[in-house]
Amino acid sequence: MIDRAGLRTRQVLGVPIAAITLSEAVDQVEAAIAARRNLQIGVVNAAKLVNMRRDPELRADVLACDLVLADGMAVVWASRVLGCELPERVAGIDLMFGMLARGSVRGYRIFCLGATPEVLGRALAVFARDYPGVVIAGSHHGYFAEPEEAAVAAQIDAAEADILIVAMTSPRKEQFIARWGGSLGVTVCHGVGGSL
Repeated sequence: MIDRAGLRTRQVLGVPIAAITLSEAVDQVEAAIAARRNLQIGVVNAAKLVNMRRDPELRADVLACDLVLADGMAVVWASRVLGCELPERVAGIDLMFGMLARGSVRGYRIFCLGATPEVLGRALAVFARDYPGVVIAGSHHGYFAEPEEAAVAAQIDAAEADILIVAMTSPRKEQFIARWGGSLGVTVCHGVGGSL
């Protein structure tokens, strides 16, 4: 099966998961940025697959992503048992570091959304130290109320970032990306949960 990004997918418990490696996922990010093609990335582990069966909104939000990746080894093992083998685990945090490494070479503009102000500040300092070619286009902590979402989305849009890293818990990050991802002026949206 082929997904919206033109990649091979495997159906694991009714979810089309891209049958690609971490390196190929980073290449997809680079290609999307080069073409200015919107790419919303979702990741699933065993717990999220279970929660998607119980929560139709979460399921719809994940399935609305252009690229869904196997964040947990249990998903890769399940793919093998079910006869629809995935090549490897592509953890959200590993993809984030891969995007930052590639971004340091290419000069990507990154917006970080999520975590507490203190954790966010420390993460941005690490990014600046370890990935000096990355431009931190903006940031906002993840502790804002729903009525503030539009203002946060406007701040992200104004930053003109290539990549939005959303470091909020599930299902909040999926909801934010589903609701705002297509209108943020950001090419790549990637939910990384508690990775920061």
